[in-house]
Amino acid sequence: MEFKKYRSIRVKFLESTSCNKYRFKLTDELFRQSLIVHCVLDIDSIIEEGIKELKKLGFNVIGYAENKNDYSVICDNADQNCVTLNGPYKESNKWKANMK
Repeated sequence: MEFKKYRSIRVKFLESTSCNKYRFKLTDELFRQSLIVHCVLDIDSIIEEGIKELKKLGFNVIGYAENKNDYSVICDNADQNCVTLNGPYKESNKWKANMK
């Protein structure tokens, strides 16, 4: 049996700061990258905002899972169409991420 390789990007709500804007954090464990996004949203729409941001970055979102304290967004950008939170995949990105 053959399985397709997927990627998981974590979306976590961050507490509001004094600026009255909500924030959430996207985390890609594979490349050891994270991105904090500021937006005006309802706390119940955090996953929709996270998915919207990932799509803007070029991720092919196919679903998500709810965890206790965050969400895992499932993407099929694992091989030829790989993108990262910092832009298109380059061999040097992975090498630099593994050196941290």
